[in-house]
Amino acid sequence: MKVKTYYLAYLLLFISCEKDVFEESNENNIRLENSISSKTTGDNLNNNLPLILSENFKWGVSGHPFTTTEYRPPIPNQNLDEYSNLQIDLLKEHQFDYYRINYETDSTGKIKGYDQFQSYFHEVLTEKLNGNDIKILPVLEVYEFDFDLEDRQLYDTGYTITKGFLENYDSNFKADDLGYKYIAIGNELDNKSIKNSGVDGIVEADYDLKKLNSVKAYLAGMSTAVIDFNILYHTNYKIIVNGGGKHSYYFKYLDQGSINIDGDNKEVIYDIIGFHWYSGNNVEDNPDFYLSTYPNKSIWITEANRTNRDEDPNNEIEQKNRVSSMINNINGRQNIEAFFLYELFNEPRTAGTNLKEANYGITKWSSENHPFLRGQLSYKPVSEVVKFKVEESKHGYSDYIYSLYQTMHQRSANTDDLDYWGTIFKESRDKEKLLQRILPEESYKLFVQEQYRKLLDKEGDQSGIEYWTQRMRNGTSREQVIVDFCSGEDFWNRSNQNNTDFIKRLYKKLLNKNPDNDGLQYWSNRLNNGEPRYSIANLIISSDDFLRRFINEQYKIIFERSGENSGVDYWKNEMKNGLNQQGLIITFLISEEYWNKVIAIGYERRNSIPFSNNQ
Repeated sequence: MKVKTYYLAYLLLFISCEKDVFEESNENNIRLENSISSKTTGDNLNNNLPLILSENFKWGVSGHPFTTTEYRPPIPNQNLDEYSNLQIDLLKEHQFDYYRINYETDSTGKIKGYDQFQSYFHEVLTEKLNGNDIKILPVLEVYEFDFDLEDRQLYDTGYTITKGFLENYDSNFKADDLGYKYIAIGNELDNKSIKNSGVDGIVEADYDLKKLNSVKAYLAGMSTAVIDFNILYHTNYKIIVNGGGKHSYYFKYLDQGSINIDGDNKEVIYDIIGFHWYSGNNVEDNPDFYLSTYPNKSIWITEANRTNRDEDPNNEIEQKNRVSSMINNINGRQNIEAFFLYELFNEPRTAGTNLKEANYGITKWSSENHPFLRGQLSYKPVSEVVKFKVEESKHGYSDYIYSLYQTMHQRSANTDDLDYWGTIFKESRDKEKLLQRILPEESYKLFVQEQYRKLLDKEGDQSGIEYWTQRMRNGTSREQVIVDFCSGEDFWNRSNQNNTDFIKRLYKKLLNKNPDNDGLQYWSNRLNNGEPRYSIANLIISSDDFLRRFINEQYKIIFERSGENSGVDYWKNEMKNGLNQQGLIITFLISEEYWNKVIAIGYERRNSIPFSNNQ
C-alpha cells in the first residue's frame, strides 16, 4: 500500500507533569482543522435550521367539534371525556397554540343546539382547552345569509349575532401573551360573491357586485359589534376576515370606503387577512401573491392543505409533501403571523356527498360510522411533518445545543448553557461557526483525557490536560495530538523501549488488533533503519484500517447507529483527500441526519412521548 509520509521537524521537550512528547514545529504543523469537505460548505451549512418566523408566531389546526359528527359524541352527554380528551391530546402532541373552531349560531348569537347536550360538550372541551393553555380561535359563521335582504337588515343581523356571541362566550377565549384575543368574522364569504370558481377573483368583473355589497354590509355589522364590545368591556379582540385563492379584489372592495346604511356610513374594519391556502387554488405553494398585494396587512394562514380537486383524495404522501412545502415557504415572510392546518380529523361521513372534504385531516378514522373513538384513529404521514416543523420552529436552537452537549461534552446542558449558546446560534444561524466556538469549550479536554487513558493507560494530571487542551484551542489537530502521544517518551517506555514492542503497542492502541508477522517486520525494519516514531504513528493513523475505525466510531457517537459500508468508504476517501478528524465530526454534526435526530430527541424530552407515529 502506498501512503504519504510527512516529514516534520520536531523539538524534544523534557517537561515534567507528563508533557513528555514531541512538540511539532509551528511552521510544519499539520493543521487540518478547517479542512471540511466542500460538500458541506456555503449554503449547505445553513440547511436544516428553524424557520425564520415573525415574533409571537402561532401554530394551529382547524376542527369542527360543534358542527361535525366525527368530532362529537353521537349520544347526548355520553363519552364527553373520551371525545374531548382525544382532541386535547392530539393538539398537545402537535404543540398547537390554537384550535380554530367554527361556531354556528342562532339569530341571537347562541350556539345552535346549545340548550341540548352540545352545551355540556362545549363546556367540557372549552374547560380542557383552557386548562392546557390551548387557545380557541372562534370562526363566527354567518346566520342564514340572504342576498334578498336590504343592507340595513344584513348589517343588523351581523351586528346582533356577533354581539350576542361575544356576550355569551367571551370568557371561553383567552388572550395571547400580548393581551390580544382573536375572532374570525364570517367564513369564505368571498365565495358567496364571486361569479364562478373558474375566475381568479383579481378584478371587479369576477364578482357579482350586488352580492359583494351585501357581504360588505353583513361584515360591517359584525366588525362594528366587535369594536363596540372591545370598548364596552375593555377587551382587545383583533378581527380576521378570510378568503382564498387570488381573491384580492374581495379585500380591495371591503377596504374601499364605507357603505351607506340608511344614511349612516359603515366600514368593514379588520386587522388580519385570513388566507385559505390550498394547492391548486391559483396560488400553489407560494404566498407571495398575498404578501405583495397586502404589504401592510398582517396575514394569518387560517387554512392550509393540499386540494383534493382533480386528485386522488387518499394520496397521503402527496398531502405530506404539499404541506411540507407550504410550511417551508413561509420561511422569512414576516407578514405571516400564523399557520393553521385544515384539519384535525378526516371526515369520512362526508365522503358520500363531498369526497373532497372527507380527507383533509392529519389523522384518519378506520370506520365511517359512529362511535369515532381513540382506538379507531391513526396518524397520516402529514402529522409527523407538522410535529417536526412545530418543534423545530419553537425549540430547534435549544434542541441542537442540548444534543451537542450530550454528544460532544458528555453531559446535559443547563439553562445557562442553552440560553447563552442558543442566543448565539439564533443570531448567526451558522452551525459551523457555532461548532468552532462551542467544541473547544469542553470536548477538547475530554478528547485529551481520552488519549491519556487510551494510549498511556493512565489519568492525565491537571496541568498536562490543560496544556494539551490549550494546544488544541490554538490550532493543533486531533491527529497531531495522537501522533505526539504515540511518539512520546511515556508511550515508548510502555513499549519497553523496543521497536518491535512499539509497533505491537501502536497496533493494539490505534487499530485494536495485533500485527501479522509481515506487518510487524515491515514497520520494525523502517524504525531500525532510522525512520522516526512519529512518522510511523502518522502513517498508521492515515491507514484505511484506522480511518474506518474512526469513521465507524463517529457514526455510533453522533448518529447512534453503525455506518453502512458505502458511507464509511465515502468518508474514508474524503479523509484520504484532506478531510481531517475534526472536519468529519463537524460535517456529521451539521448534517441533515443529525439535525433530524436532535429535533426528534428534543421533542421526546419535552413531551415524554415518542416522536414517531410508528413507535
